[in-house]
Amino acid sequence: MTQTITVSPVSLKTLKEPPALQLFVIDQPPPSIQATTLRLCYAEKIYPDLQERLEDRKIKLSTIKIYEEVIEHWERLMPAATDVSTIDRNMIRTFRSKLLKETLKRARMGKKAHRSPATVNKLMRHLKPLIIRLWPPDRHNPGGLALVEYFEFPEALSEDKHLPFTYSLKDLSRLYWNAAACRPTTLRRYSPLHEPDLWRLAFTLGFAAGPRTWDLFGLTWDDIGWTDFRYGSIQFRATKTQKMQRIPLSKEARYHLDLVKEKNFDPMHVFPRFKPNKTFYQTWNRICQAAQVTTSKSDRAPRFEDFRKTCSTAYDDLAPGVGPWITGHELQGVNARNYQNPTKRVLKAVYRLKQPLAFREGAGLRTPAPVAPFPSN
Repeated sequence: MTQTITVSPVSLKTLKEPPALQLFVIDQPPPSIQATTLRLCYAEKIYPDLQERLEDRKIKLSTIKIYEEVIEHWERLMPAATDVSTIDRNMIRTFRSKLLKETLKRARMGKKAHRSPATVNKLMRHLKPLIIRLWPPDRHNPGGLALVEYFEFPEALSEDKHLPFTYSLKDLSRLYWNAAACRPTTLRRYSPLHEPDLWRLAFTLGFAAGPRTWDLFGLTWDDIGWTDFRYGSIQFRATKTQKMQRIPLSKEARYHLDLVKEKNFDPMHVFPRFKPNKTFYQTWNRICQAAQVTTSKSDRAPRFEDFRKTCSTAYDDLAPGVGPWITGHELQGVNARNYQNPTKRVLKAVYRLKQPLAFREGAGLRTPAPVAPFPSN
């Protein structure tokens, strides 16, 4: 069955390119669609494509969740915009402004706050593909639905520019020495978050390998390559990027892994399962307060995620280029999935990385300094 396409000649006066390059315009009607709301357009014309890409592992499930989150924000903040044909540049700017000014209640902190420009920009980046699909079709957007006239999408908001916070070696030692502060002062139901040895392992692995927080706490014993390289490795698929990573371990990290393995907290998981809720952050904050570790900004407390920045910075200071490799930012495409292994340069950096004194003392690689006795009367 063939499809009939109507071809109409173009006046030479209206041509933007030489006549030899543009002789005809295809008058093909855009695909019909009955949906008028943004949600219906997404469900009927966009979600099926996303589902195929999800099955092919080209995107993550979290990406689809963000698209749906954006639509929920749109329906809540723009109730009058029920028909997508009314969407224009001013309406998009209004939506962005409402996202920025909306007051949020953060239950974990018990405070009211607003979205940061970075968060708003992330939501707008996921709104833009939805709007582009509503524009008329062209060579860059062949699946355009022609429900909205083309307009220039607003530029991103300017984000705060500041140097990322990283821990010093002394900060890391203080966190390690004060890991026992994870135990609550009042009697509470047992949680693996109250085990100092697990926190000390998290500190050494976070500094040596730099995985994202929940990739680290999601490790299983099957993810440990006990016989890899000199001291073993951790192997995992990054939740955010779906990249498979195998990172060599330092001698200090291997010692703490062996210690936790011997104590058998969990037969399957390196860190026994727990809900990543406010208990995690409360426990982490107790350790930071006991260690007296703070950031230069009074309104920002230290975060566990800062271990990843510290790891990358420390490796790059020792051997430029190794930091992005360890954190997975340098790995791309097929090379990352199938070929890339730690090079001699990466291994040398891992074994030569200067470790906090507390990590070495905890691993028995350094004798603790003797404590001076109190003077006798």
